[in-house]
Amino acid sequence: MDSLWVGGTGSTNLPDWLYRHLVTIMKVPPEDLVRLKCVQQVNFVAMTPVRLIRIFDPIKVPLDTPIKDFASLDMHPELILYEGYRELKTNHIRLMRKAAAH
Repeated sequence: MDSLWVGGTGSTNLPDWLYRHLVTIMKVPPEDLVRLKCVQQVNFVAMTPVRLIRIFDPIKVPLDTPIKDFASLDMHPELILYEGYRELKTNHIRLMRKAAAH
């Protein structure tokens, strides 16, 4: 099961495909995305292989709450700004703005 994990060593910058989606589809100003990070995990949604993604602002993460991987945000959903997935076969993206993003 470990082979399904992506980003297990920590957060990463937003991938280009995600950045483009946030700016062009969700109309997020590019300046709002500069410092954001994401964590990813490969999984299944309705039997479809997907790359799950969570976006957060590392500046708002408490020092005693390291974000090591996707599951690190399970106990801190208030830190998640955007959450969703990208289908691996079709590249279809489904992303939702979370309450913390308002």
